[in-house]
Amino acid sequence: MQPQTHYFKFLFTLLFLYAYSLNPSFAQSYSIQHYGVEEGLGSSNVYTLFQDSKGYLWISTAAGLSRFDGKEFEEFSMKDGVVWNVISSIHEGKDGVMWFKRQRRLKTLLQYDGRKFHQIPTDSLQVYSRGSGLLVYQDQYEPLWIERADSSIYKAASDMNLPLSLKMKELQYNYIYDHFINEDGSVYLATVLGLLLSKGDTLQNVTKALGRRMQVFGITHFKGNFWLLTDEGVMKFDGKKLDQSEVPEPLHKNIIHNFAQDNRGNLWLATIKGLYRYDGNNFTHFSKADGLLSTRINRVFIDSRGYLWLSTNGGLQVFDHQRFITIDTNEELEMFSDVRQVWRIEYRQILEDHEGNVWFNTTKGIAKFSGFTFAHYQENNPLKSRYVRRVYKDKKDRLWIGYNKEGISICQADSCQHFDRYSGISASTVNAFLETPQGEFWVGHSSGLLKYENGQFKHVSVDDNNRELMVRKLVPDKKGNVWLLSQYNMYRFDGRKFKKYGLGNENYPIQTFHLDERQNVWFFSREGLFKLNQEKDEFELVGNQEQLGWIVSMADDVEGNLWMVNSRGGIVRYDGKYAIAFDEMDGLASNKVRSILIHNGYAWLGTVKGIDRFDIQEFNSSKKIFIEHIGKAEGFTPIECNYLAYKDKHDVLWFGTSQGVTAFNPQLYEQRNAQKASPIVYIDNIKLGYENVDWIVFAEQLNKLTGLPENLQLDHNENTLTFECKALTFADANKFKYQYQLEGIDTAWQEATHQTTATYANLSPNHYTFKVKATEDGKQWSTPCVFSFTIQQPIWTKTWFISLFIVLLIIIYFILKIIYIQLFSYKDVSYKT
Repeated sequence: MQPQTHYFKFLFTLLFLYAYSLNPSFAQSYSIQHYGVEEGLGSSNVYTLFQDSKGYLWISTAAGLSRFDGKEFEEFSMKDGVVWNVISSIHEGKDGVMWFKRQRRLKTLLQYDGRKFHQIPTDSLQVYSRGSGLLVYQDQYEPLWIERADSSIYKAASDMNLPLSLKMKELQYNYIYDHFINEDGSVYLATVLGLLLSKGDTLQNVTKALGRRMQVFGITHFKGNFWLLTDEGVMKFDGKKLDQSEVPEPLHKNIIHNFAQDNRGNLWLATIKGLYRYDGNNFTHFSKADGLLSTRINRVFIDSRGYLWLSTNGGLQVFDHQRFITIDTNEELEMFSDVRQVWRIEYRQILEDHEGNVWFNTTKGIAKFSGFTFAHYQENNPLKSRYVRRVYKDKKDRLWIGYNKEGISICQADSCQHFDRYSGISASTVNAFLETPQGEFWVGHSSGLLKYENGQFKHVSVDDNNRELMVRKLVPDKKGNVWLLSQYNMYRFDGRKFKKYGLGNENYPIQTFHLDERQNVWFFSREGLFKLNQEKDEFELVGNQEQLGWIVSMADDVEGNLWMVNSRGGIVRYDGKYAIAFDEMDGLASNKVRSILIHNGYAWLGTVKGIDRFDIQEFNSSKKIFIEHIGKAEGFTPIECNYLAYKDKHDVLWFGTSQGVTAFNPQLYEQRNAQKASPIVYIDNIKLGYENVDWIVFAEQLNKLTGLPENLQLDHNENTLTFECKALTFADANKFKYQYQLEGIDTAWQEATHQTTATYANLSPNHYTFKVKATEDGKQWSTPCVFSFTIQQPIWTKTWFISLFIVLLIIIYFILKIIYIQLFSYKDVSYKT
């Protein structure tokens, strides 16, 4: 019996694997850029993340501190004064001073003033450790509380000033987890000794007054009531009493890690027994059955777009209000024996930067998530092959994927069905898909035309001789016809039969075909550009190759202009009479353009260096060229495009790449750009006489926020300055342009340039104000960064010096006169004698 049992198990396994190969899981990946030791990060073990007001991303690692400006990492370690290798939280004061807190031990804090790191004993700051006063929690998400010299405490990086003192009994041997400021100025404090209310000069323990002893970890105000996270579960507090009657039983003694409110009026709770959503009336529970990787939810975070981020024991997920999407799993944690490393990943640090990117730590460092603008389909996830020729979305919202010699995949929901030569599909290349007006589904491939019916593919005869044709394109017109392009001919199907247009031969193959919005039919061959004469029903030559180049793809705009890809380099705009060419000199990322789509007033160009967005509406009206490049920094990680470009019924743009195919949602891209804050531009360094100097020698003090000298007064011969500027961004910094103005010299802003430096030589004595601003798209400019300085007059040009000099001259004159008189009077006496 035992061998027979093993036989059946083996047979079942084979059948399961075969069934799985027929219906592989349907999954796509999103734009995540990873940064680790190879990219310059100090260590792959990351403790916490923080972005300061200048835009720098600070990362605490096992090797010290890393600071990232979007281009490179700057490392701070023991030699720089970072004496700890475990920094648990990072904070910034409103004066720009950075504070760093060590895990657990609080004998000292680290302070960075923009130049150096300093160890600040907590005795001087009155920050107390366990057993002697206020306890400071050790997590990045908790505030840093510091006591002033007068014993009042305040929160770092906040303008909130509480009239609290560590001399108050309620703060002895206590620490603060959270706080909430009421409209009347009173403040609720969630602490280890319960809920405290600070009002005026008084501090009351609310939970103790209600006869309850509990720890309160968090507090929020939601739909008219306060909600508390306690060691006894979730509680509602109306300002007078604590109540759990509306809270479901699983949340009474459950461990709730944190909660967050979304922009849809929901309160989300992360617990060890799943995720809960409270809408003000009902609680809804989410578990693995709903798509969670794990029921142990360690942290919830809601970004500016309203997406819910979940750090679970199983990995990192995002809830987009419809489904849970896995961003990163914790499968690799099995290789780690270090419990602390496992804890850091299960309780991930999640941060949204000023540009809307979401950062989180991974097993190999940190990662940046750029949103759902791009969805990447790659080999084995879910593609059969990375050599994708065509994609298509049908009326049932199924995704059709055609490969080069690998058949067809039909994907829907969570699975894909694959058809190859064993399923009636030859090993030929798929070139075209079309759902006809009659509801039939056609497939054009290198060996003919197929029709899909009832799960099977059948050959369709196009030519009377029933010859095999290379079907390259299938395009419907508004009259219900279908146009079919082969290698040498074109056919029109009217629902009953095909009409052949004999257009080419072996020496003159058709390169491309296009049906525009005005229902004009165009094709390009070696002879040039042809257009169908509707009255004569025949094609006429309208443009030659010398004028247009070698055209491989076409699209048309709302004004009827043709925009064409020239395989010899760049693109061409043709209005029926004149052709205008565009290439790298006009702003294209590359002359090697592979495909073109026109949507919403833009030409979207697939190039070997990413996607270029050409504002053709602006060019048609003003002849101004605005081209925006979309590459790796924006989330288009495959970079290299091929000749596949397709717009589906949802206005999603699909681009074939060297790794498969990518779906690009331009609406989400526009929303992201609209929500993106203006770039942060600042002066990174100032050179004097073309050399770096220590400005503390020239000024009384440096600004802690900018690191630049304050009230700078320079001598008359210190009059050549170079300003090095930077737009700190996690996008492509090369896209930014800068404008400079030196008030006192420039009467207006200088012309925009990619140069990040501005030099002013041989400045005359005067008071100057230097200004710089930056833009990414040429339309939205940053707030100018301003720096003022004075070049002093030479000492001999100052009034007091001139006055003194005149006085000295007068004195000298009289001295000389006296000498002269004395001298001549002596000579006169001698003569008489």
